[in-house]
Amino acid sequence: MAAANVEDQRLTAPEEPRRRVPFLTVVDPAGDAAFDASTPSRKEIKQNIKHLEYVCSGCGEEKRADQMKACGRCKIARYCSTQCQKSDWKRHKLDCVVPSEGGDVGQYRDVTLKLAARVGANEALMDNILLHSVLQLGLLRDSSLAEKYVIRVTCGNSPADLQGYMNGLINGDGPPEDVQVLLTCQAIDRIPLEEAPPLVRRFEMEKRARYIQSGGRDPFVIIYFVNEEGDMGVSIHGRPVCEAMLAYMSTKPTMEIRSAMFGTSVVPLDEKAIIQQFNNMIRMDKSNKFKLRSYPMPKPTQDPVNASIEEASS
Repeated sequence: MAAANVEDQRLTAPEEPRRRVPFLTVVDPAGDAAFDASTPSRKEIKQNIKHLEYVCSGCGEEKRADQMKACGRCKIARYCSTQCQKSDWKRHKLDCVVPSEGGDVGQYRDVTLKLAARVGANEALMDNILLHSVLQLGLLRDSSLAEKYVIRVTCGNSPADLQGYMNGLINGDGPPEDVQVLLTCQAIDRIPLEEAPPLVRRFEMEKRARYIQSGGRDPFVIIYFVNEEGDMGVSIHGRPVCEAMLAYMSTKPTMEIRSAMFGTSVVPLDEKAIIQQFNNMIRMDKSNKFKLRSYPMPKPTQDPVNASIEEASS
């Protein structure tokens, strides 16, 4: 009987409160000030986003965002007319629907591709991609390689408040239900032109022809964005690599990587460092002037076949 009482007392004894792991917040005012001074202003980014050009998923024509309309379901595919949307639906519906968490075919919006479409509004980030392209394509050895390959930027997203997110996981609170995410660059690869998506090949042919007709002589690089599943957005860019950039990269330069926690370090300007710098710039933009932070988008309910396509700039 005494043994049973001891067992009952042990089972009913109150649990000790769980110890929480403390997290320290590190701030870098000097780094924040240097970042704001060396990157485009909020006004510049907003104006550039307004004038971004997208490629019609139907006919391949390039137009400004305010002249395009978005698929009523995924908000990713852009069209210059209702006719283009209808003619492209047979192909696009394979990308527009994905299995939902419940296992049924559902509707989705891809926040990664939404954010990736805005990178073209930020010259500092695009310059990082061009610097990487010089190394990835081997343009210092042979500038004609820009005509044989295109650049694919694979993007993802991660919690904007990474420290708070990890704090919740470690202390047993679980991840917040509605967490803000920011764009991340996972990889930058060169893809043979013949293996690129049809929309990219069509864009490359037309854009390069116009560049040559205008008298352009510098290597002309085609850049497009995909998410981690390989789904492509409609943000495709053609950018020349100027002689000054090639000359700079030929000197095997170094770059400063700034971190609020670890300070500033000087590293060789290689492909890994360029991607790290790209991601650091977005993470340092705590005020979201780049417009590369967002909340995961809810699943809409309307039928995209019957719904009217919406303004791409909305």
